[in-house]
Amino acid sequence: MSLLTPPEAAVVLREAVAALSRRMPVEPGVLVPEASTEHLARLADKLERAGGGAAGDPIDAGDVTALDTWIRAADGFTLHPDAAEVEARAALGRQLRAVRALVAPEGERLTTDPRDV
Repeated sequence: MSLLTPPEAAVVLREAVAALSRRMPVEPGVLVPEASTEHLARLADKLERAGGGAAGDPIDAGDVTALDTWIRAADGFTLHPDAAEVEARAALGRQLRAVRALVAPEGERLTTDPRDV
């Protein structure tokens, strides 16, 4: 996905989270409070304000953690037996990574996950 403007990223974020939410039995925000859909809605609002040229709230570590959690959720279902579902989730993960590329420094790893060794 090409580089996004902040308003485009807000739309992509909202649509990807909505689509992924419909596909998941448990929302990541239930497991990781920082990753609630409400937090991501606030992040989308920040992106919209930033795109309008107005000084808005800065993107913070909690925003990146929320994005990373949803990216992991999209990636975590790659063992799903339905190939179309796997591709759909992979596409959503790519969309969320494009948003992350806008809000976090390039090359920065996903936030620390205790499963990463």
